[in-house]
Amino acid sequence: MNKRILGGLAVAAMLAGGLAITTGVASATDEAPVEETPTEAPEAEASPEAVVEIPEAVLEAPSGGARVAQVNEGVCPQYTTGHQSANSQKVCTDTAPPAKIILNLCVKAGSVNKSNGPEEVPVLGGATSITFSHSSNKEISHFSVKLGDAPAVWTPPQYPPFNPQPCTEYRMDKQVSTWSNVTGWSPWTDWGAATRAWGDYYNPRTGHHGGTHGQNGDRDYAYISVDSRPITTGDCAVKTPVTPTFSYTPPTCLAAGTAAPNQATGIVWTGPSGGIWTATAAQGYVIQGTFTFGPYSTAQLQGEQCLSPVTPTIEHTPPTCTTLGVVTPGFNPGYTWTVADGVYSAVPAAGYKIVGPTVFGPYAIDKLTGESCPSPVCTTNGSTLITNVSQFAYTDIRTAGHFELIPGAARLYTDNDSGQAKVAGFVPAPGTQLGATFSVNWAGSGIAPGAQIVLSDGSILVGEAVYGNDLWATNSSPIRFFAPETGGGFGSSYHGSPAQWQAVLVEKGITVAYVGFSLGSGVLADGILTSVTAGCHTISFNAPTPPPLVTEWVDGTFKCGDTTVKQTRTITPYIWVDGEFVPDEENAMTETRTRDLTKDEQFPCPTQPPVTTVPPTTPPTEVVVALPPTQPPTQVVAALPPAQAPTTTAPAPVATIPAAGLPVTGSNGTGVAALIALLVTSLGGAALLAARRRNVTT
Repeated sequence: MNKRILGGLAVAAMLAGGLAITTGVASATDEAPVEETPTEAPEAEASPEAVVEIPEAVLEAPSGGARVAQVNEGVCPQYTTGHQSANSQKVCTDTAPPAKIILNLCVKAGSVNKSNGPEEVPVLGGATSITFSHSSNKEISHFSVKLGDAPAVWTPPQYPPFNPQPCTEYRMDKQVSTWSNVTGWSPWTDWGAATRAWGDYYNPRTGHHGGTHGQNGDRDYAYISVDSRPITTGDCAVKTPVTPTFSYTPPTCLAAGTAAPNQATGIVWTGPSGGIWTATAAQGYVIQGTFTFGPYSTAQLQGEQCLSPVTPTIEHTPPTCTTLGVVTPGFNPGYTWTVADGVYSAVPAAGYKIVGPTVFGPYAIDKLTGESCPSPVCTTNGSTLITNVSQFAYTDIRTAGHFELIPGAARLYTDNDSGQAKVAGFVPAPGTQLGATFSVNWAGSGIAPGAQIVLSDGSILVGEAVYGNDLWATNSSPIRFFAPETGGGFGSSYHGSPAQWQAVLVEKGITVAYVGFSLGSGVLADGILTSVTAGCHTISFNAPTPPPLVTEWVDGTFKCGDTTVKQTRTITPYIWVDGEFVPDEENAMTETRTRDLTKDEQFPCPTQPPVTTVPPTTPPTEVVVALPPTQPPTQVVAALPPAQAPTTTAPAPVATIPAAGLPVTGSNGTGVAALIALLVTSLGGAALLAARRRNVTT
């Protein structure tokens, strides 16, 4: 009671002294704090480092707090904190540590004799922070603070958590918790009642059990689970698990979406509610996995999001000297084209929007003209002479087609107009130009063969006289896309003159690989093909004449003493008659030569007596001599000058022989007769020998 009176006096003293004290007030308790008796201690200044941190929030002092008359004549009591230094400050702030409150404060500014001694300030109800000064308004030398426990702040009780599970039953026990202003709520403890039966108070009950909220003795109760067990009967019996599934197709700009649960035994579907479908287990089943699906939107999409973006494309091939320019607009269902003066404009179709440029051009398509477009001509002509079908690099001669070489040409003919009626041949002509014209020299019945040119890219150009000086590309040729001219009336819609095609080849880097001819297929024809000029290359034909017939060498006659013999043989050339080569007997030739006789073929002539030749003094006369009877008579005729006719009965004339040329004998007549006889004998023998030799050689 005296303490409370002291507090009132302190307030009066504080008001009289004019000291401002601000405090942070803590919650009051039913019991007044117990004051501690201060302990005397020598006056000492606190260390400058002991600075009390100023709190963020400072409460004003309650009206019951006031300065008290000086306590002790020397220093402040130690209290809880001991003497604290104010660092020569006139105003200080002190804050209680957590869970504590300030109950009392003592501050000293100097000597008691100068009225600067210790002053004690009780803080009624306690405070968490206090800002203070000495009544003298002088620098504080030291201060001390008395602390106490902060009272607990009442909060609602925290009931033990309880999370009941399906198909589980529990036993509950009643427990209580009591509030203390100092310690707060007590732990939950058994109230003393018997534990409830299984399943009783399945949902726990809680509530107020007595006392006043926020004051000591306030009590609450709660039924807390102390045991549990599974329920296996009724709805909690073992069930068949089922997993719901759902099919959903999102809507598009072209069609609405679809949302449909997949029906299955054991599942009952409800919905849609706000686009949400819910699966519920039927009797005897239990849901596994997701049981709600959605929300799903099925309304068809509309508006800007349904415009498909498209980007127009266009290609332009500039014109050349031989070809028109080509404009190829891109095709897309998302846009169409309009054309005006070579300018192409893309217009979006319904449901589309164009991204990127929409206007293209203007584009030129007319062929180039002028000096930049000269007409190519052949500067040199390659040529190939076909004398054998094997000279072709490639042929296509089918069962109803025929190719025959004849002198200076080739015969081409077909048996019918079937697909097998085909005759074609090609020779290499790499790099040759197309020139300005082409030609096929043909004479015959039916359709004439065409000149054909095979290019390095596999394309084929065909020249037929019926179309004039024009080459057309087959429908499978890649080069057809660059044709100088397009349109009907020719072998195909892709055509042009040789000069025009040559410009295309130069521009595209394409060259000639092969040239040739083709008859058919499917045509009936028979004729003579003399030559084909395709590009700057000419193919001609010729059947080689067979070699002449030559007989074996035949020996002529030879006689004794011969060492050589003359030989002869016959050479007969061939001539083309009625489609074939036959021997030309009228122009046959005889060839001669001389060969040496072998040793076995040579033979000597017979041995004869020596003959003395007397020079005649008179013209020689034919003499007829009768040979001995042992040998058949032979008439020997000697070739003599015609000065004297031969006789068979007149005596032989006497030859005049110079005397000096004869040997000295006894009788000139005898000598002359003997000489004549010898001459006759000698001539007869020579004539006989000549007759024998004639018999041998004839």
